Amino acid sequence: ADLVIGKEVSKKSVKTGEIITWTITVTNNGPDAAVNTRVTDKLPAGLVYVTHSGEGNYDPVSGLWIVGDLANGETKKLVISTQVNITNATIVNVANVTTDTPGNNPPPVNNTTKVDPKADLVIGKEVSKKSVKTGEVITWTITVTNNGPDAAVNVRVTDKLPAGLIYKEANGNYDPVTGLWIVGDLANGESKSLVIYTQVNITNTTITNVANVTSDTPG
Repeated sequence: ADLVIGKEVSKKSVKTGEIITWTITVTNNGPDAAVNTRVTDKLPAGLVYVTHSGEGNYDPVSGLWIVGDLANGETKKLVISTQVNITNATIVNVANVTTDTPGNNPPPVNNTTKVDPKADLVIGKEVSKKSVKTGEVITWTITVTNNGPDAAVNVRVTDKLPAGLIYKEANGNYDPVTGLWIVGDLANGESKSLVIYTQVNITNTTITNVANVTSDTPG
């Protein structure tokens, strides 16, 4: 029996938490029946078994798919649904087939998917005084922390000063015209802060100063 095994993944690039499927097909090119055909596909680290469908009996713990007998020219298929629970890695999922009928003993097949990195960014903001008079200089301290699990690449904060504040100076790479603070890369667990000095030039009002953070790394 000349067995051929194939394997496909539903997505080649994924994010943690996504559900992806792995489709395994086994074909017997004969000339005789393949008796007691078995496929082993033990899910690698980074994949959590969800469900499966198809012909035969699959055990997600051992990774054994009991295909059964395959007549000459017959094909059987198994679809395994998994959830990705890893970040910033390449998942390699390997399957191999055996049968009690002598044949060509095909080598294992594998398929891969790339899992994107993930960074959980937290931004905080404090003002030096909650009640001020016109003409006073106050500071706004912005802190960005990366809670990981991966590095946050090209982190940027936008804090365009509202009406009522005159920019004086800042302690980082901050553009007062656009309000852009180029934070740069943040490792897992790393924090960076920016202090903006402003002068109040308005009276009898509440000044609301808003900041938001973005990164090229998904979060």
